[in-house]
Amino acid sequence: MEPLAVTMVELLLGWSPEKSERVREATALLFPERDGKFHVFHKTVVDWLTGEVSNGSSVSAQSEEFNVRRHLGHRSLANGFLAWLETVELNDVKLDEVTLYWLRHGIVHLCRSTESELAAKAAQIYATNLVLLKLRLNNGLLKTLATDFLELQRCLNTNELKDALQMKVFVGKYRDVLQRERGAAVMQLAFQQPDDSVVFQSLGHTSDRLLKWRNKPQEADPCITTFAHSSAVCALAVTQKYIVSGAGQNVYVYDALTEELVEELEGKSNVSSVAMTEQNDGGLLVAGYEDGTIKVWDAGAFVSSFVLLAF
Repeated sequence: MEPLAVTMVELLLGWSPEKSERVREATALLFPERDGKFHVFHKTVVDWLTGEVSNGSSVSAQSEEFNVRRHLGHRSLANGFLAWLETVELNDVKLDEVTLYWLRHGIVHLCRSTESELAAKAAQIYATNLVLLKLRLNNGLLKTLATDFLELQRCLNTNELKDALQMKVFVGKYRDVLQRERGAAVMQLAFQQPDDSVVFQSLGHTSDRLLKWRNKPQEADPCITTFAHSSAVCALAVTQKYIVSGAGQNVYVYDALTEELVEELEGKSNVSSVAMTEQNDGGLLVAGYEDGTIKVWDAGAFVSSFVLLAF
């Protein structure tokens, strides 16, 4: 997912200092070490090792000697993530490169391991570990929560995703608050959820120490996400891929799946209306302004927020 720290690899693979030195020396040409991390010399190295040869690659086939299977790498990293969760105290964890790696990619490795038990574990962690959620929010990983849910969708059925979906909706509903207050708001917001929700139940014994909320609403709020703007919202458009809003002089384009801001298009007058068409080749985004101008953009030029990177 990104260059791995040498110390992290040594721990995951059980290398002694002597073995680590031997391996690093033997592989230095193809996997050079920089800033304490393993890097790949060139993408063709990956093509050659995995056999996943892309168009335009100078490699025509997989190595006859080496056979790298990605899912086994994901499985090793998934088990490393689980071991890390079991051994650290998340409320006092040291924020280093290894911690940040697990916060960004731990759920993904569980999902891509191709093991159903690890995928189910990923959904359980995603849905119920509020301390991990706080830590991720405090490190600016709100977007990662949405992309992780897409990973879960790829490997689990609807019934297996019920609890994870509740957590995604919880984060989306309070997106504006969580962007502003980050992890500090998680426990209070979780306490406001219906008693039978997975988010409230994830508080565990913490909820017993909180004041009893009499007549707390027990119906789930149908709102699934909240976007905040500094100016009044005066125009909206929705497609399968995007949610578009006009506020002040700007047009904001959000990814409908991840809820991430994809584009912020600046104008010279207040927006009065927006419209969007969606086609196989991208479609068009159109905005009308109070000064009488109309702007048209190629929607295919917008960069999707969820791109699977394979190095």
